[in-house]
Order: sequence, then C-alpha cells, then structure tokens
Amino acid sequence: MYIQRRLMISLEQIQSFLSVYEAGSYSAGGRKIGKDRTTVRERVVAMEEMIGEPLFTIEGKRALPTALADALYRRAWNINKQAMDFNQAAFTANQVQLTELVIHHHALTSIDMLSDVDKTIGERYPHLKINWLQRHRDESFVDLEKGRGHISIMPSIGNALLQRDVGSVNLGADRIAVYAGKHSPLAKKKSVDVNALTTEVQLVNESAQSAHLAYMNVASQQHTVSNSELLMSLLRSRGWTALSRANAEKYVQRGEIVELNVEQLTNGYSAGLVLFYALAFENNDVVREAIRIIQEAALKHFS
Repeated sequence: MYIQRRLMISLEQIQSFLSVYEAGSYSAGGRKIGKDRTTVRERVVAMEEMIGEPLFTIEGKRALPTALADALYRRAWNINKQAMDFNQAAFTANQVQLTELVIHHHALTSIDMLSDVDKTIGERYPHLKINWLQRHRDESFVDLEKGRGHISIMPSIGNALLQRDVGSVNLGADRIAVYAGKHSPLAKKKSVDVNALTTEVQLVNESAQSAHLAYMNVASQQHTVSNSELLMSLLRSRGWTALSRANAEKYVQRGEIVELNVEQLTNGYSAGLVLFYALAFENNDVVREAIRIIQEAALKHFS
C-alpha cells in the first residue's frame, strides 16, 4: 500500500515567516530573530514550496505579504507563542529555589507599601537577595518577557496591557492628589480651581509621563523631573505636582508641602495599581509567595 507522507512545517520556518511579516524584509527579519538573511529566506522559501503558494512579493528591499500570508499570520503568531510558553514551562518546572528576586516598581508606587513587602519577604526568605528597581513600564515588561525580572508593580492604563506576554493581578487603587510647597500662593487658598493650576509651573515626574498618567497634566508650563527627591526639593520653591497620597504623607507631616483642595477633584484621583509577573516564573514557589505578600500589603494600604 502506498502512503503519502505529508511534510510538516517546522517551528523555525514559522518563526522566520513571522519575522519577515513583522519586519517587512528578509534582512530586517533576520536581525529580529538573530539569523542571517540567507537562512531566513531559505526557510520562508521552503515553507512556500510546501504550501504551493507565495507568502511574499518582493518590491525593492521590501517583502510585501500576500493575502495568504495575512490569513496565516495570526495562526503562526499563536503557534509561536504556545511554543515559547511551553519552553518556559519546561525549563522552570523543576527549577531550584531562587536566590535572587527582581521586583520592578513605578516611581508613584507607595514607598511604605514596598517597605512592608520587603520586610515580609525578607523574614520569609532571609537568604534571598531582593533587588528593587525603579523602571518605566515598557522597559519593565521587556525584562519580564525575557526573564530578567520576576515581578513589576505598575499603574494600569485600561486594556492597553492585554497584549503583553505577562501575567497580571489587580492590587487596588492608589489615591492621587495635588500638592504645592507650603510657601506657595496656592497653599494659602481654601480651594483651587483647575484653571488656576494652568497658570502655575507644574512639576511632572518623568515616570508618570512614561506611564501615560496624564490625568493631571494641565499646566501650560510643565517641567519634567526624573528624580523624586529632587522634585520634592523643587516643589518647596515653586509650582505644584500630582503625587500619591501615600508617598506625600511624610512631606505633609513635616510641613514641607500642602495638599491642595482642587474643586473639581474633591476626593482626589484614583489610579489603579497592577502587579505583573513573568510567565516563566509563575509556578516558582518564591515568586508565588512574593505575589501573595504584595497582594496582602496592597489590601492593607489601599483599604
């Protein structure tokens, strides 16, 4: 009996197809996955020969996807993602206990909450090295996806985060309010209209901008400051800023800054906080325990 043997498209061919589709050329596709142009082209051509139809048409240096390529792209993307997830799970299923935990946090995250988390994790794992790294959202996600970080605590921005290859846990909502130095004319008013804020210098934390937290960026003159301590020092001289109430509290108690009563924001602004974690470590006992500890700390600080 004659049995026809069907050729199977390999994962390497699918990855090469994806790289060319997303990068727009064989050369750029090769750079995207760390392969030379010839290798990527040979894999795509072999894939085309098995299918019996072209996937790209060449115009100059550009590789333009055909209708067939458009139809196959989403399936190819899903197959590649599943393969990567399987690879991560396979290599972490029997891993030894972590000796180092990398946690990213946003500049606006409550320092008191992070301190409580560090204390609790330290007591639970006294020999564990904990690295607290302040990061912008995008660079943090890249590190999680590549396994260079374990946990990231960031403000949420709706559904924009759903496409990232990371796990997530909602932590609650932090309260954001408006503050000025104690000598500021704004601090001497019983209430402040938003229009009054537009004419004063606004000091904006750089991390708040990178996280797209533009809910209070209203002033015509905005100064970006990357260092939180410098921002507080500048605030003593002029301007106003939006801060987490948890982080601003110690400065208020010292009498250095004053929370402004903004008429349109009588209860402040609520900013959702989300914990993201690397899928490669979702089954790791240390990471899972750290996530539980952070959830409990958030419940305490945001309740």
